[in-house]
Amino acid sequence: MAESIVSIVVGRLTDLLSEEAQVLHGVQDEIQELVTELMRIKTFLPDADSRLHDQNIRILLADVREVAYDAEHVVETYLVQALSSPGKIMQRMNTRTFSRKLKDIKRKMSLLFNRFRDCNIKTSLESPESSNSSHGQPGMLKRFHTFTTVEPELFVGFQADVDRLVGYLVDESDASYPLISICGMGGLGKTTLAHKIYNHSTIKTHFAGLACVSISQKWQTRQVLQRILIGLVHEKKEEIFTWDEDKLVENLLQIQQKKKCLIVLDDIWSNDAWDSIKAAFTAGKSLSKLMLTSRNIDVAEYVNPNGLIHQPGLLSPDQSWELLQLKALPTRGGYLDIARDYKKMEELGREMVANCGGLPLAIVTLGGVLVTKPSLIEWEKVHGDIITSLKRGKGSGQDYESQILNVLGWSYNDDPF
Repeated sequence: MAESIVSIVVGRLTDLLSEEAQVLHGVQDEIQELVTELMRIKTFLPDADSRLHDQNIRILLADVREVAYDAEHVVETYLVQALSSPGKIMQRMNTRTFSRKLKDIKRKMSLLFNRFRDCNIKTSLESPESSNSSHGQPGMLKRFHTFTTVEPELFVGFQADVDRLVGYLVDESDASYPLISICGMGGLGKTTLAHKIYNHSTIKTHFAGLACVSISQKWQTRQVLQRILIGLVHEKKEEIFTWDEDKLVENLLQIQQKKKCLIVLDDIWSNDAWDSIKAAFTAGKSLSKLMLTSRNIDVAEYVNPNGLIHQPGLLSPDQSWELLQLKALPTRGGYLDIARDYKKMEELGREMVANCGGLPLAIVTLGGVLVTKPSLIEWEKVHGDIITSLKRGKGSGQDYESQILNVLGWSYNDDPF
């Protein structure tokens, strides 16, 4: 259980570094170090999991889970703050708070390594990905293989969207859409939806080539083209790194003509970003398909006015509570007994999640707070803090998205995890 949780958190943090590169620009190195340490911890877990008869080991693994949840929460909450507090002064304050909390998490990780040693827990041979993650350019991720994406672990409310969009993507009729775009405000779950579609069994069966790459606000044309090609023809990875832009474009066009490909351009912000790579995509009819995610509908229309634009809706109250439960009340080794207080916790949880406005990022962030506060009295305190925060922010004139994100702002400066 601990190993799977650490894997999920590593994948989530790595995705955030890619998806929100612009927002997280000033703290990328710190988050990458966090990912590296989590991957080091992961190498100890197979041996630890084989010794669950030892009470000390079970307690240690519970603490590993807590540290992983803490790491995910502090990064997600910093992202929420960064999205809702654009001012430079607030950003500096948020960054200082983030660094302080991250320092505390690293201290806890250091203690975990000491306890691994004290319990004589052996580390497995580190993978190339983990052993190389501290080398190369600061902040650059080694998770470069864009032919895979992390399967979303927390997914609620969008299954009908997945089925419909998958159907459009595998449609080969003359009336099929050349482009599928998923558009909407930040935190709506666009990337999660795109990854769910990308990992769908029908998609993997239908398309001979798959590639997914994040564009973000700061992109490098050659690097984007390289990542797409590596996804489609991974066996030529070493050659691809040596090709100039013209050869990258030429090969991408040839591959899309020879076999059915699905290429996902995640988090594309501007027309300029598309203009920098559009030569690599055929303007005519093709069995290959393109899918993009963007906060800007105008970009989707600019890329192809004949494409389909899908705007995910906000979650319903029941769906919001379901998502909160998945994040805040997971099956966590059976060492928590919350059955007695569950009814009251559901009442509080539904009231709290109503203030997230159906926005998945806000709900998941709230869940990140609650998962480390398992008792009823702690939930009551979180509930009270949210109500206080709402009253304090009432009438501030903020836009809808910022109001929702600011509901959770108090949690970031709440020292106890």
